[in-house]
Amino acid sequence: MGLFCSPDIFKALGPECFPCDKEGLLACAIRNQASEAAQIALNQLHDDTRFSNITDVCDNISIVCNLEVKRALEGLTFPATKEKILSQARANGATEMAMLALNELPRDYRFSSIDEICARVL
Repeated sequence: MGLFCSPDIFKALGPECFPCDKEGLLACAIRNQASEAAQIALNQLHDDTRFSNITDVCDNISIVCNLEVKRALEGLTFPATKEKILSQARANGATEMAMLALNELPRDYRFSSIDEICARVL
């Protein structure tokens, strides 16, 4: 599981939160004092999906995050450092969710593709 299925998501969504839709998950997360990053990730879920368990949530968050990161990095040339990646993401108007994910990248590494970046953040 990736960045957005961190311990924050598990803490925010206990067994009492399921089954539930996005609105219910957000309400449960807020009751459980979820971090801002967890709330942002949950808010990106599709409105019309019902989630049976934490695995359903994590799978869907990863898909959304992957799409957000790829959109944020359009036009990026490789190899790319973390600084170059963050600069491109800001220039592309990346979402807060994408920026949070990209900020987790290692500083002293040169990435050779968007897929390699996504594999590191998800």
